This record gives sequence, structure tokens and C-alpha cells, in this order.
Amino acid sequence: MLSITMKKTLLLVLFYPCFVFSQNNNANWFFGDSVMLNFNDGVITTMQVPGLADETSISYSDDEGNLLFYSDGSIIWNKDLEEMNNSPIEQRGYNEGSGSSMCQGSSVIPDPGNSSKYYIINQVEEGLKYSVIDMTLDEGLGDVQEELKDIWIIEEYITEKLQAVKHANGRDWWVLFHKRVPSFDDDSTNTFYKLLITPEGILGPYEQNVGIKSKGTIAQMVFSKNGDLLAYPETNNLEIFNFNRCTGELSEYKNVLSLGNYPYGCAFSGDGTKVYTSSVQEDGDKVFQYCVNCEETLEETKTLIFKETFEDYAIGQMLLGPDDKIYIVTFYYTWYNSYFTDINMNLSDTENYSAAGTTGSVGGLSLARNG
Repeated sequence: MLSITMKKTLLLVLFYPCFVFSQNNNANWFFGDSVMLNFNDGVITTMQVPGLADETSISYSDDEGNLLFYSDGSIIWNKDLEEMNNSPIEQRGYNEGSGSSMCQGSSVIPDPGNSSKYYIINQVEEGLKYSVIDMTLDEGLGDVQEELKDIWIIEEYITEKLQAVKHANGRDWWVLFHKRVPSFDDDSTNTFYKLLITPEGILGPYEQNVGIKSKGTIAQMVFSKNGDLLAYPETNNLEIFNFNRCTGELSEYKNVLSLGNYPYGCAFSGDGTKVYTSSVQEDGDKVFQYCVNCEETLEETKTLIFKETFEDYAIGQMLLGPDDKIYIVTFYYTWYNSYFTDINMNLSDTENYSAAGTTGSVGGLSLARNG
């Protein structure tokens, strides 16, 4: 039997839009309670796999869409669904049996200098570390290199936001994350950190101060599909930045302050003209749409497109799929409850979200049982 149980789950740090990886590299999604979704051939299929991801999860597939490995942020499983020999790796907020509780706690980046190796970048208690998966190890199933496991990148307090996008040269990668203050009693900050991953290795981090100062709360930070825009929800604000994929520079594009809701999930439409946020509210969780390229301010374009009306259900993270639909987790709010029940087998998607003159809609997608 296949079930989905999530607490703000569907973070795949695959929460890369399709631009970040090719469609086939993004073909398999691991999340929730032992769920693997496959998007090959334009049809969604499901499979039950080992592992349970609370918020952080990553998956990576080869150019043909075949699964290579996946992780809950700490334990890494190979394509045969077996734990890698040199796993787990260090992860901030890791809960045994349910993965990391960080919103965007991990990222997987293919090594631009070696097609058999992948960087796994993980948030740890005070900063970032990286490990390297070498797919030539363990008879081609892959394993973490012992000498390149849990290597420090930066020792600094950072938020739960972590995203990557390809450099304009089509080879290298930018990785972005944000400084946070040690406690909510301290001053706020607007410092972004950036890594540049090249065939020579991980360069940086580089700093840039831009945008609204904040204390650093949870919420998804996401790139648009073509990588030229970055959405940054923070507390009660939403900022949209221009991003230069050549230089890695951010510049303020649009923002809206005092949203009236506290965003958690976030996603761009496939054409980059709309941005969506989900928020937890006492009168029912909601999904809002904002127009990015309209003449009006973001606040003036705010449109409610969905409100959760079922008692004890909540809306979690959002992800732009290979089919250009945005998938939205809806989950039963009791954690941990009985996983293998129909109440935890729900995923929603958007329809017509970017069509001219429409505000979009949210439709439910029921996942079939497996066995």
C-alpha cells in the first residue's frame, strides 16, 4: 500500500524548476511517507520506497529519467532502494526515521568537471557542509566518498532556504542561501551567500547585501524556470529579485510588505509571469497568486485561488513539475498519524495558472495505492 503523510513536505530540493535540471533529471520525486513519483512519458506513476521525509528530500535521475539516488537529507538510497554504504551524512534538524525538518535543507549538484560525481550540500547546525557521491563506487550503484564526506563550506547561522540554478555558461552552478540572526532578539540581516560550483570545485561563499532586512524564518526560496528571477518569502513579506546568471548578482525587482499572511510554500508558473505562495491561517490554509510582470504592484495583483475547507487538512510546499503544473501538498495535520490511510493520499495541482485573463485554479490528484 502507498501512502502520503506530510508535514510541510514535498521539498525535493529538486525544488529546482525544470530549468535547473533537465526534465529527465527531474523525473523522479521522493517525498513524504515512502513515496516516489515518476513523471516519465507524460504519465505520473507511483512507487513505495524505503524512507520517510519530513521536509527535506532530494532525488536525482540520469538523462534517460532513470533514478540514480534519493535522500531524506541524511540517509542516501541508491537506485536499488538500498542505503549507500557510507551513508548517512550530517544534516541539521534531522529526526531519526523522518528525515530533516529543514524547509530546504539539502541540494544535489552534478559536478561540472566529472559526470560520475555529485555534490550533496547540506545545512548543518551552524552553516553548510558538502559530501560527494561517486557513481563509480559500489559496482556502479554509487556511494559517498569517505574522504569527501561532511566537509565544511561555511560556519555561519543561515536560514532554511537553499536553492541552486545553472550558470549562464551552461556548465557551472550557482548555489544561494541566506544569513540569519542567531535568535529573534538580535538584529535583522539582508545578507545573501552565493557559491559558484565549477570543474575546479566549490568557490566562495561570496556575500551580497540586498533586499529587506529580516531575522530569517522558514519558507521556500525558488528560482523561476529560466533562472532570471528569485522569489524570497520572509515572515510577512514577499520579495522578487532579478538574478544575473553570469555574475550571480541579485537586484530588487518587486516586493510586497505585510502580506496579511505568512507564506511557506512558493513556486513560479512555468512562464515566470506568476508566483504562488501557500500560507497557514486559522480560518483555513490558502494559496495566493501574484502577477510578476503586471504594471500594478505585487500587492494589487494578489488573488486568492484556493482555500482548504476540510478540517485538519493543511497546505504545504509547492513544486513546478516537468509538465509545467505546480504540485501542492495537502496533508492531514496530525503528525504522526496512521500513514497508510486515504486521508494522507492527496496531492493537488494547478490548472491554467498562466493563461491570460485567468486566475488559475487548484485541482486534486489522488495517488493510487501500490499493492
